[in-house]
Amino acid sequence: APATAPATAPAPAPAKPNQPAAPAPAARPEGSRLAQPPQASYAPLQGDRA
Repeated sequence: APATAPATAPAPAPAKPNQPAAPAPAARPEGSRLAQPPQASYAPLQGDRA
């Protein structure tokens, strides 16, 4: 029982952090880049705020 518990705990722990860690950072950079281009184009077009 003790051998199975520790073996199972470490396995799922690293597997979960690895999966969410990769998609999370990837989604953040993409969203930031997408949001940046629209803002940059809107700022020059408006000119009022700038």
